[in-house]
Amino acid sequence: MLAETHKQRPDHILIAEKLAARLIAQGKPEDALSAARATLEHHPRNSDALNLLGTCLWESIELGDAINAYEAALTETPNHLHALQNLASLHFETHDFIAAQEYAERARTAHPSDQRILNTLARTYLARGQLADGWDLGEHPDCLDRAPARSWIDPDKDWWGKDLDGETLRIRPEQGIGDELRFATCFPDAIAEAGTCIIECDPRLAPAFRRTFPEAEIKPQPLDQRGTNSAPDFDFDVECLAGSLPRRYRRSSDAFPESPVILQTDPALNAKWRARLDDLGPTFKIGLCWRSNVIGSTRMRRFFYTHLDDWKEVYDIEGVSIVNLFPGDASAELSALKDRLGVSLHQWDDLDLREDVEDVLSLVHELDLVISVQAAVWAFAGAVGKDSIVLLNPNVLLGHDHVPWFPSLEPITSMWSKPWPEVSRDIAERVRNRMARKTPGMR
Repeated sequence: MLAETHKQRPDHILIAEKLAARLIAQGKPEDALSAARATLEHHPRNSDALNLLGTCLWESIELGDAINAYEAALTETPNHLHALQNLASLHFETHDFIAAQEYAERARTAHPSDQRILNTLARTYLARGQLADGWDLGEHPDCLDRAPARSWIDPDKDWWGKDLDGETLRIRPEQGIGDELRFATCFPDAIAEAGTCIIECDPRLAPAFRRTFPEAEIKPQPLDQRGTNSAPDFDFDVECLAGSLPRRYRRSSDAFPESPVILQTDPALNAKWRARLDDLGPTFKIGLCWRSNVIGSTRMRRFFYTHLDDWKEVYDIEGVSIVNLFPGDASAELSALKDRLGVSLHQWDDLDLREDVEDVLSLVHELDLVISVQAAVWAFAGAVGKDSIVLLNPNVLLGHDHVPWFPSLEPITSMWSKPWPEVSRDIAERVRNRMARKTPGMR
């Protein structure tokens, strides 16, 4: 219906915007771009039409033309909210953080309470290593990323800006399991400052947290119980979200510990997975996670995640065994890989890579190397101190040349600027270097 209406009224900008949004959601950016161009013919100097063109060009990966379209929108309307926001976001996604910050600050001046602008600016500050500014702005009541989560906190017990002085602190989880592990690197700081520290967490992490942080009270909290202000069945003085801890304890680059606390795995499960890996023979054991379960949901994820065929350079290394670490149903992909390349990734029918987190942590602990994209697996590997090669978005580095949360990870960001075959060869060479350093008798 929208398409037919647009044919009849190609000059109607609102209809064009709705049609383009629907086509983009359906994975048809070229059709969206055609619709935007048809509307622009009727309004060649209209800032909304130019902004729509820029968005459709961006979705079609015509980035230079997208920037030109957004700039043209600003020529007509210098403080156009969406053009400013889109320019800030586009430059952020392409890692020109200086330009992203310039547009985001310009947008904030004109639109000081816009959620998306505050969110983009906070992320940009963090990406450039301006940590105090980034964490502080991220806590702004209107910031898109934190506004819903902040509403969970009882304003009478909101902890910020004061010494705990022996009080009982409740730390509440937010975001995904990988984020919980990142923020857990701040738990020792909070435990040392609080009189009592009560940490709520994903139930799958509770056993490891109890082993690692015995001074704290660990309380599992299922996902469906988050996001409420209902009173818990325990007493506490103040509370905060786990994602708020860096604001207090990681306000500068040198505030990250060189040797963070390593998540303690289960010794019995370690032995179990060591034995299973030994059964694969005297090879170099590599765990591979090539994508996440949310592939395709955003432009960045479409750029960033890989296909199993992309790792042929690693498969071809003599003396390696590749273990599947993807936490989802990859049966069709694995079958296709075996048919096309004759390669099989090792996996075990009694291991649920999504739910059996205790086993996964021990499996990761016993591997020789983990290779992962930016999914929960990279946080598992970093949390247990495992040597890993991780394809990361540069903004995760927080202005560093390494991963400040998890020093055992070796970040690879060149996939954004180099052809994949070149990146793949580089990763394979890094694997060979590690194999050469491994002691004789490699299991």
